[in-house]
Amino acid sequence: MDHLAAAGRALRRDLRLVLLEPAPGGAAAQADRRPVAEHLSPLLAQPVRALAHTSIVAAAALAAVAVLAPPARASTTKSCGSLTVAGTGTVTASSGGGAACLLAAFRSCTPATYDLSLFGVDTIARTHFAVLRHGNGCTVSVGQSLEVVPQKPRPGGTGRCTAIARRSSDIAATDCRGSGLAATISLTGRRP
Repeated sequence: MDHLAAAGRALRRDLRLVLLEPAPGGAAAQADRRPVAEHLSPLLAQPVRALAHTSIVAAAALAAVAVLAPPARASTTKSCGSLTVAGTGTVTASSGGGAACLLAAFRSCTPATYDLSLFGVDTIARTHFAVLRHGNGCTVSVGQSLEVVPQKPRPGGTGRCTAIARRSSDIAATDCRGSGLAATISLTGRRP
């Protein structure tokens, strides 16, 4: 007898879900430009009609919570932000602590990243710096790319530098080695 009551509840639940589900194409027909789903069911791969589909709904809900939840622990790599310099040497944008932040991170051997973008008339040279722990000390990983507008960026130099140092009014990565890298690379966009 209990199984009949359970079957009746399941039938009512399925019937209620079918009645609440919008008709196929109903939401899109009412949209002016880009259709926006008004209910959860259009976002799912199949209509909500069966108990087997409940696991898909639960998985979708868990995935949404996982995306919206804060990370379990803070990142251990510090972001020192970025610097954008025009071809004239004028700083056009900056964020974070910049080159001074990366220098301090290197001195304390704290993992950190920093990005430098240099703009020319039709070129964009980007350099990504990362302070990494290496054995008992630190090293600086460097990756460069060059973009000639409107083409896609091409990989440039990659390698490592052994130090970051202040040089008069500039901060530079020094003793750099790798494919296509200069021995000294300015972190502020100054030309040697």
